[in-house]
Amino acid sequence: MNDETSAQNPTPETPTPQNPKPPWLMLGGVLLGAIFMALALYFTSQQTRQTAIETLPTPLPLVAATPLAEETPKPPPSGKQEYSFTLFVPNDAGDLVKRQSKDEIVLPADPQQARAAQAKHVVAELMKAAPDDFPKGARLLKTSAEGPTVKLDFNDAFTAQSFWQGATRTTVTIYALVNTVVASTPETKNVQFLVNGKPVEVLGEMDAAEPFQRKDELVVVP
Repeated sequence: MNDETSAQNPTPETPTPQNPKPPWLMLGGVLLGAIFMALALYFTSQQTRQTAIETLPTPLPLVAATPLAEETPKPPPSGKQEYSFTLFVPNDAGDLVKRQSKDEIVLPADPQQARAAQAKHVVAELMKAAPDDFPKGARLLKTSAEGPTVKLDFNDAFTAQSFWQGATRTTVTIYALVNTVVASTPETKNVQFLVNGKPVEVLGEMDAAEPFQRKDELVVVP
């Protein structure tokens, strides 16, 4: 009887429990996943950084600053310059006729040398304009400027006694030179005559040891 009952109501089987995964295996999987995640983030950040660097604007090339050019000192005046001057030319009546003129001449930068050059030019022009009113063969050798005085240095022919005859001729010839030089050179007040570098003592009957000043009483208006 009992056997039949047992056969009719069999005893249920107890399920066999499955073996759980070891904890170390689960931890290793978590660590491995974390490592892969970290590597993925690292490579992603590196790629992003490289892209950012490549997209940066190219810097402009450095250009060396050009130094400021120094002002070049201006050279002293050279070459020909226009020069206006006044000649006092003797006439037959024993007077001096004022004549304006101008020319282009070379003037040194030094003021004293420039005055000397101007004096030399105007004396040459005066003697050219009135050759009969000066001693034959007279030639101006040198001019110099010292303070208010311009010195005219002639050759020996300038003091030829045969020319310096009569007060009128002597006076007109001397002041033709004096007035012309004083009027045509700046800051000149008087003129001294020399022959071969030595001061002239007498011209005709006129004392010439001291420099002569301009004399306008002899000037007539043409």
